[in-house]
Amino acid sequence: MTTRLRRLADRGSRPVFWLALRLVPPRRHAVVHGWPLLEGNVVELLPRLNERYPHDVHWLVDDDPEVARQVVRERGWNRVRVVEKSGLTAVWLALGAELTFYTHGLFTAVEPPGNRLVVNLWHGDGPKATGDAEDIRSTVVVTGARMWQRYKAETFGVSEQDVAWTGNPRSVALQRPVTDEQRARLGLDPAAALVLWLPTFRIGSNHEGRHSQDGAPLSARAELRTTRQAMGTPGVQVVVKPHPMDRDDYSSLGVGVLTDADLRRAGVALYELLGSSTALLSDTSSAWVDYVALDRPIAFVLPDVDELRENRGFNVPDLISILPGPVLRDVEDVNAWLERVARDPSDPTLRHAAERERLGVAPLGDSATRLLDWLDAYQRRRGRRPLFGSSPPAAGTETSDVAAERQDRERGAP
Repeated sequence: MTTRLRRLADRGSRPVFWLALRLVPPRRHAVVHGWPLLEGNVVELLPRLNERYPHDVHWLVDDDPEVARQVVRERGWNRVRVVEKSGLTAVWLALGAELTFYTHGLFTAVEPPGNRLVVNLWHGDGPKATGDAEDIRSTVVVTGARMWQRYKAETFGVSEQDVAWTGNPRSVALQRPVTDEQRARLGLDPAAALVLWLPTFRIGSNHEGRHSQDGAPLSARAELRTTRQAMGTPGVQVVVKPHPMDRDDYSSLGVGVLTDADLRRAGVALYELLGSSTALLSDTSSAWVDYVALDRPIAFVLPDVDELRENRGFNVPDLISILPGPVLRDVEDVNAWLERVARDPSDPTLRHAAERERLGVAPLGDSATRLLDWLDAYQRRRGRRPLFGSSPPAAGTETSDVAAERQDRERGAP
């Protein structure tokens, strides 16, 4: 079935799911779905659900169910059950779930009835415009940055009060450093400063056969053809981790490439590697927004910023003005920035503090636990049963979301 036909079929089934969610009584279990298989928001949320949600958690997977089951066994998630998303069992479980989490939508992502709690974790924040979101509905949407709270509310059809500013659950992994043994498995030099390059895809395709093209691949850009020279900066090792949808070949730029499969074999989560880096190269990828909380150097490889603006679109009026780091348009820019990082990564002029402050990125900490606490408070506010065992705040005590809103008002944040 072509992508277009699949979308039409999915859209045609939405009224059926809308009605079924109102006829099938909710049962005490949860369903969770993310893509790719080990998507960070899901993998970091599952252990907290296993600890705090007192019923079965059904992890719906698109592929590699045995890999998922191995993860469940190794981590001792005794309440988590792996279910293949393509089967009727998954549909029945999703229709009956009182609690749903997803990162890219689900067949039951229609307007939910009030007796369900549906949480759109999404897959990060950032300046890329979000398309095809009209068919993704939920009770709550998660964000990691105040700058995109209103945008997410408008995009996914909820009020701003229904957007949980708790940080993305995947940010928990930023605080787990990669071991020397894991570095060795990945072929990383333990003596070098690791600069991770996380580009968004220009040409990509996903597991459903959906293709997209927002510009020429970076490896074909004339401005970057001699990047091999910059990648030899003494004391620095640059490694690119392509997006799962990316179809570019970055090895032609003379840079090391790590894939999802490489990370899986080494037992390393992407955000563990990201948290172990000295600095980050990015562009419009959502990962840099989470990385801001670490207060480390970030630069943006954007030789094609005008092309991306035209083809993909941005959700901010002036992309360059919000970026907490320099824009690198050619290999000379890349080389100069890498030399500065090698010389002194703690140099405050690499930080762009004012831009970081305006983003309103959620602080480091246990963002997965923070989300569950927020959801329990949210359930109480709407007169529903809390699901995760959080105690109500003492009289006169501010909840974390109320405190954050007060602090925003005090400093004049948008």
